[in-house]
Amino acid sequence: MLFGEYVREARQEAGLSLANVAEHLGVTKVYVSDVERGLRPPFTQERLSEIAVVLGLNAHKLSQFAARNRDSVKLPLEGSSEKKVQLAGSLGYVWPSVTEKNAERILNLIDEMFLLGDE
Repeated sequence: MLFGEYVREARQEAGLSLANVAEHLGVTKVYVSDVERGLRPPFTQERLSEIAVVLGLNAHKLSQFAARNRDSVKLPLEGSSEKKVQLAGSLGYVWPSVTEKNAERILNLIDEMFLLGDE
């Protein structure tokens, strides 16, 4: 299932119109419709968090779904501390050599640190 299809199903299950969701996100209903139909990439990270609340979805899982559909992740670094910039740069550098075992260990650490779990 594509990201937009997932969002459309969740929106419809929540009984919300395109206009309702667009108003919550501060965008046009055409924009939301385009995302749902796959004509635009998934929402930005900020909007992902907002739509997760509006639709009652797990923001962490929605973000993962969006990343899979985008085939990339963009990390906004403006205003970030030096340590956060180092972390982002390090992840980008080592990404090609991250093993499944290492990925699992990192995910477990993130889940533990931020209590994300498998909701």
